[in-house]
Amino acid sequence: MIDFITTGSKILALIKGLPEVANSLYKQGQKNEAINRILQELGLSPTEISDDVDTVYTYALIDYSVSECYAILAVLRENEIKNDFLEAYTNNDPLTFFK
Repeated sequence: MIDFITTGSKILALIKGLPEVANSLYKQGQKNEAINRILQELGLSPTEISDDVDTVYTYALIDYSVSECYAILAVLRENEIKNDFLEAYTNNDPLTFFK
């Protein structure tokens, strides 16, 4: 009987959380749609990302701008940060970026 009550309360909690999950999925879908639209306008593929470091950096900038992560976007605009990113990516050593 206790297992049934515990399971029932977990199911009820899950059901109560469904609108929030649906809203989150909807927002993620809108974000992806916006990113894809911008990429297509720039002549970039939303599904096939080039290994070119400048293209990867461009994808990151677009993603953060659509996500409205303006603080991160401001940091990524700094030349020193971009150069560190390029070095870490080129050397295939992500930890270099954080040194």
